[in-house]
Amino acid sequence: MMRVLPARAPALAVAFVYCFCLFAGYFVLRPLRDTMGIQGGIASLKWLFTADFAITLLVVVPLFGFLVARFSRRRLVPGLHAFLVAVVALFAVAFAALGATPALARTFFVWMGVFNLFVVSVFWAFMADVFGPDGARRLYGRIAAGGTLGAMAGPAMAAVVPSPPVLLAVSAALLAVAGGCAAWLARGPLHGGTAAEAGLGGGLWEGVGRLARSPYLALVAVWLVLFTATATFAYLEQATLVQAFVPDQAARTRLFAWLDLGANGLALGLQLGAAGPLLTRLGPRAALVGQPVITAAGFLALVLAPALAPLVVFQVVRRGAGYGLLRPAREALFAVVPGVDRYKAKAVVDTAVYRAGDAASAWGWAGLAAVGLGPAALAAVALPVVCLWGGAGWYLGRRYRTMQAAEDS
Repeated sequence: MMRVLPARAPALAVAFVYCFCLFAGYFVLRPLRDTMGIQGGIASLKWLFTADFAITLLVVVPLFGFLVARFSRRRLVPGLHAFLVAVVALFAVAFAALGATPALARTFFVWMGVFNLFVVSVFWAFMADVFGPDGARRLYGRIAAGGTLGAMAGPAMAAVVPSPPVLLAVSAALLAVAGGCAAWLARGPLHGGTAAEAGLGGGLWEGVGRLARSPYLALVAVWLVLFTATATFAYLEQATLVQAFVPDQAARTRLFAWLDLGANGLALGLQLGAAGPLLTRLGPRAALVGQPVITAAGFLALVLAPALAPLVVFQVVRRGAGYGLLRPAREALFAVVPGVDRYKAKAVVDTAVYRAGDAASAWGWAGLAAVGLGPAALAAVALPVVCLWGGAGWYLGRRYRTMQAAEDS
């Protein structure tokens, strides 16, 4: 067990609660989001992923660039939480008044895609401000464990009460507590000193420019596109098989909730026992390469047996390892870049680049399905992409080591 310096213990405890509430607030809605994706029609999913990408690129990235240029991080992060609470409350009212209409289901699915990536990206950028690069390597696993507990509590609630208005109300309350934790952490010292006290300056699209000019960040973006391609293929396989084998809406929500519980239970054990020592001793490379190996094994299993049971096992193991090891490793990649890149360029990578991968792979999956490929053949098509992803992860791990040595020197 790695020792925590006494001076950092209160901030670590608050960050743990912050991560718990943030992820519980999202994961209590994730089973509902997956259900609404099917409710809106699987054929429309490629359009929904495309809408996610377009809104992220054309609205979220420039708006966030404007805000982060003009407001200090001490004010920006708590303010974003207040906005999210208001939007979730509006959805609660809409579902209570209208029910799960196709239009509302699709709107909610798209908004959840934007909300998830954006709020998590901002959270980890803020954690890098609070704890710095050394704290990222030592403490991200423990902080992420708080998120995993939240990611278990959320779907547990969704499995018991799969009512959209109730789940949305619970989410709003959890996000409000997360905002309070962010405000408390913002009152303490931030890594970078006075640079964190003011806006980062620059234009609306500066994050795109900084991404294009940095070979390291461009490599992260390529790696992420390959990751999202494999994740989206797995998600669409899941939607197809669940639609075929689970016809009831409430039963689907419960199944997705139990899937989340299993994945996050595995992730919790990895975060508490392996993430910190692994990142400290080996760096992110072990996770960046290990996750593609797990994913390749899962797709191979679906090639041999394209059924619901193998898919459930695959998703639990893939997502559990992803939350438990890959997520802390992925976030550590940004702890060695300047603050302006952690907020501006990272936001572009985590949102627009991520959703571009989603949209491209969703259209590719739909095209392959349209020519008659079934789940087994689609899983086979994904295997070469997984191999490319693993190779990119290995090389990215080497580049991180170089960046880390420069940061520590």
